[in-house]
Amino acid sequence: MGCGRRKKQAEAPLFDDGPTCPYSIKPSELFAMNENKDMEKLNALGGVTGLAKAIASHEHTGLDADAKAGSPASVAEHSRVFGANKYKEVPSKNFFALCWENLQDPIILLLIAAALVSTVLGSALPEQRKEGEWIEGVAIWVAVLIVIAVGAGNDYQKDLQFRKLNAVKDIIEIKVVRGGQVKIIPNTDVVVGDVMIIDTGDKIIADGVMIDGHSLVVDEASLTGESDPIKKSPEEDPWCRSGTQVSEGSGRLLVVAVGQQSEWGKTMALVGEAGSEDTPLQEKLADMAAAIGKVGFGVAVASFIALIIKWFVTWCRSPEGCSALKYHLNQGGLVEFFLYAVTIVVVAVPEGLPLAVTIALAYSMKKMMRDNNFVRVLAACETMGGATAICSDKTGTLTENRMTVTEGWFSGKKLDHAPDKEELTPELLRELTLNVCLNSKAYLIETGDLINFVGNRTECALLMLARKWGADYTAVREEHEPQVQEVYGFTSARKMASVLVRQGQRLRLYNKGAAEWVLQKCVSMYDAGGAVVPMTDAAREELLEVVVGMASRGLRCICLTHRDYPLTDPKRPADFFEDPVRVDDRLTAMAIVGIKDPVRREVPDAVVTCQKAGITVRMVTGDNIHTARHIARECGLLTDDGIALEGPAFRAMPEEELVPLLPKLQVLARSSPEDKLTLVALLKKQGEVVAVTGDGTNDAPALKESDVGLAMGIAGTEVAKEAADIVIMDDNFSSIVKSVLWGRSVFNRDEPLITPKMWKHILVQGFYQLFWLFFFMYGLPTLRWERYKITSECELISAGPRFAPQPGYCLAQMSAPKPDGGFGLDAASAQSYCTLLTQCGLPCGAAGASPACAAALAAAGGPALAPGAPFPSGGEKGALCGPGVDRCEAYSIYRKVEMFWEGKHEKQQEADFKRADSLLFNSFIWAQIFNEINARRINDEVNMFADLWRSPIFLGVLAVTIGLQVVIMQTRMGMFFKVIPLNGTEWGISIAIGAGAVLVSVATRLIAKIPCRGCGGCGGCGGCGGARRPRRRRGGGGGDGGGTELAKPRGGAANGEAAV
Repeated sequence: MGCGRRKKQAEAPLFDDGPTCPYSIKPSELFAMNENKDMEKLNALGGVTGLAKAIASHEHTGLDADAKAGSPASVAEHSRVFGANKYKEVPSKNFFALCWENLQDPIILLLIAAALVSTVLGSALPEQRKEGEWIEGVAIWVAVLIVIAVGAGNDYQKDLQFRKLNAVKDIIEIKVVRGGQVKIIPNTDVVVGDVMIIDTGDKIIADGVMIDGHSLVVDEASLTGESDPIKKSPEEDPWCRSGTQVSEGSGRLLVVAVGQQSEWGKTMALVGEAGSEDTPLQEKLADMAAAIGKVGFGVAVASFIALIIKWFVTWCRSPEGCSALKYHLNQGGLVEFFLYAVTIVVVAVPEGLPLAVTIALAYSMKKMMRDNNFVRVLAACETMGGATAICSDKTGTLTENRMTVTEGWFSGKKLDHAPDKEELTPELLRELTLNVCLNSKAYLIETGDLINFVGNRTECALLMLARKWGADYTAVREEHEPQVQEVYGFTSARKMASVLVRQGQRLRLYNKGAAEWVLQKCVSMYDAGGAVVPMTDAAREELLEVVVGMASRGLRCICLTHRDYPLTDPKRPADFFEDPVRVDDRLTAMAIVGIKDPVRREVPDAVVTCQKAGITVRMVTGDNIHTARHIARECGLLTDDGIALEGPAFRAMPEEELVPLLPKLQVLARSSPEDKLTLVALLKKQGEVVAVTGDGTNDAPALKESDVGLAMGIAGTEVAKEAADIVIMDDNFSSIVKSVLWGRSVFNRDEPLITPKMWKHILVQGFYQLFWLFFFMYGLPTLRWERYKITSECELISAGPRFAPQPGYCLAQMSAPKPDGGFGLDAASAQSYCTLLTQCGLPCGAAGASPACAAALAAAGGPALAPGAPFPSGGEKGALCGPGVDRCEAYSIYRKVEMFWEGKHEKQQEADFKRADSLLFNSFIWAQIFNEINARRINDEVNMFADLWRSPIFLGVLAVTIGLQVVIMQTRMGMFFKVIPLNGTEWGISIAIGAGAVLVSVATRLIAKIPCRGCGGCGGCGGCGGARRPRRRRGGGGGDGGGTELAKPRGGAANGEAAV
């Protein structure tokens, strides 16, 4: 048959179908039988028993966990031959592919076009090359490369982060039987031949054949699209598919296909990987960036058109005419105008905002994972920051979920301790042991001296009691497993669970559940002597008082009962045992146990933190109301004026009566999933942002309805986890509080960008920087600070640049060849024009016809004048052409000379201003550095430097920024930024101006704290310390707090804000 399938020559085979396969059935045959649901082939092999033998497994004990690697019975060999339970990942894009994607950005393409034009013109045209105009193009190319590299790097890091998180998301703990022992392993370790245990709410992670089970119903909608669940049975339809959910019942499967050979694996290979959705805040920022970008683009186009018109008009009206345009294409021309327009667009479009939020969310997700918060939906990072109500389960969330039987009522005797077996009659001990061991789906896994609980913790506590009595629950189950007829799992509606066992010629139902519910169904009880006697109303009331007493001490009360049915009864309907409500009736009470589940030590402080932050914490539990009240008071949830309701009373009240009670409703006991869903819907109608915890399959609707669904990672079913936004990995309420803290931190960091809260700082800082911009551009050159004075035109013509005077500068420039940047006149003509320019008032010197001026004017082709005679009227044209003459060659040459020196002077002004410009540039950079420090405190705190040392990444960013700025300013790198080195005094001035941004920010914050008259504490003016109430939105959320300490959003000065 070959060596297995290959998609590519380089890929290893997915399974071993060749001669090295040690099993009597080849992988391809097994997979084909599974794919076609071939019952004929399965029966030919001898059913599940024969199939298990064919693949070196066993339908009861599973694979040999101790077999050496390489032997047919080993797990490793099954993984090698049949494949691993892993799906082929969509390969991540490499760095260069991400660079190519970033290259498609329209802004980047505009910059590339500008760089190309600037570089070509600056290099190809001699006059441009001589002025070093190619540097502009090279600088743009470097900037483009940096932007592309940084963008690709960010995309790569983001993809890497999410891949790591998704890898964690896909890990599920699975119960399998290996070597006869139940083991908990990750789903990726499941192999063909494993015996997998499934229960209500579980996700099936591999294709399997049903070995046995009880009322197993599977929802296959994810594969088939059919909404009706399918009932499974070993005889008719034993085939269970990966990717489906267990709706009801329980069972054991023999795994026959994993990974890419399973039905779900094949589907995933076709579908691939879906892209992630943006969060609401990302959408808002993207919309804002698009709106600003449109305005910026319009301004850029208008500016470009205006500059082009001015450029044409200016040069076409010059003496040289439009031919002068070719000398001004780069600097002061088309390329420069285009760069101006691109700069406006680049500066206007805040494209970094959505990216910054994405990076922040990914970083927060990683940090939240360390705090046992696995974020399944990215938007939940934001939404938890706006939570105003948390509806929490009790067991395992507020309590430790390490339950222990501490007291109880046993056969007519009230005990203040868990009884030893000697304190019970042999018959009662046997019946209680059978009830505890058979009517349970929990397991105890011993690892050295440590016993780990797997499954329902109440059932685990009862198993520990049976262990104390010397019973081996696994042996009891194995002995009686063939006699088990039906298993009725616990539901929140029934509040009980049962198992029907055949005992000779009778059927005995073992039942356990919430004591006050079960007692209502009891008609008899064991007395102190061990005899079964009728349960009178007085006896029932006495037992209910026992229950209330234990519940008031915070104990969970479980009643254990039984009832007998005849093996056959002609009067009994054929479907009688299919309805557990009908079966669980007329019971005999054997014992009521009180189970202690201590409150987690950290929960009371966490509850207080939430309450100070304005978050109302409500307990929603299925426990007795007395137990719920006691635990709620221990946690600090239930106040003196708080309300505790039971589920039946809650659901019986109309909405108009419930709404007024909601603010004080703190405990909802004996609640059903429908009650939780109703409570969530009512709270959301009142504008609350609701977070809900859930662990059961029936909790999924409430988890979906809430703004943030929180599933329990340990006790939660896979259905609950799939419906949730965040999975609390340790089932701990304090971890939920940490998720709120991170949510507020994320939202506080990003929400102000789209609200007035941060814009007041942005505007003030903008005005501060504009002040220095105008000062450096117009004020500094006028001061008596020699270093920053600008060379005047006459200074330049007469003696050269102010900071590098050159005798004979005018003559040298006028006589130098044009290719070398000169005007190209002969020496005599050059001397004549230099005399006119420097001595004769054209434009420098005294206007008048000195002998030198008269001679120069005559040499230039102007009218002859007597020495001492004044120049003719009419300005330069009159002086050079004579009175009444419109145009002459002397004036045409003079205009060209004049424009030549205007260009020289313009360039010299730029060179002179470069000193002030460098100081301005350095000051602006330092202002941004200090503004980064300002941005660390976004709730108007005055001390921006608090805990600065606790942010090593931030300090590293500052250090890199400062280091690069020093390199730019003090090395030849400055030529690309058109700056020159600064001296020590200038560095001090720059840093001082930058530090002034902190003082401005402090002043702004202090002013914001001044109360406004007529504000009334509304927070509308920012002076009352008020904050917006977060908006309710599924997946969006709101809130203005965050950081390391939560504060009050209602009734307190901080009003929803928190220190970051």
